[in-house]
Amino acid sequence: MVASISYPTVYNPIRSTSIRWISKKWELLPAVIGTFLASGLLHELIFYHIRSQKASVGGGSSTAFGGVCGGSSMPTVGRCKADVEARMEIISFINFVKGLNLATRKDLLTTS
Repeated sequence: MVASISYPTVYNPIRSTSIRWISKKWELLPAVIGTFLASGLLHELIFYHIRSQKASVGGGSSTAFGGVCGGSSMPTVGRCKADVEARMEIISFINFVKGLNLATRKDLLTTS
């Protein structure tokens, strides 16, 4: 639910605006960081209304810091093709589990 709200309200507008000034390679970075900053701000607002206390630096800043770290690691992931490697590992694992499942079924059929 959060993604369905944050994409049209924060992520997409920042991405479409940043593409005018930044190359296509870096267009996602401000959108990701902006989404996390908005999320941190909204967390602080929710905590303020629930607790009726002054906002602390802990909740919102940790969310914003996570966004900055995640956004800054995106170009590195794309450069070293870690996403491709991760997909290949996941496919290999799924095939391995399917193979175990088939082997177990064959053993059950032959022993009974």
